[in-house]
Amino acid sequence: MGPGITFGFVVAGQLLISMLMEHFSLMGGSHHSISIGRGSGMLLIIVGVEVMKKF
Repeated sequence: MGPGITFGFVVAGQLLISMLMEHFSLMGGSHHSISIGRGSGMLLIIVGVEVMKKF
């Protein structure tokens, strides 16, 4: 696994955790629920990393 794919997984993981933390208002943060736009954006990032793995 190259550095680009590793970096992609790190960014995707950080975004997923932050999205869940905002949804459940953890650590005193403000509440932002998971919407279709946010979920589809996260899905596009994961799909992009998977496409990078194939090439």
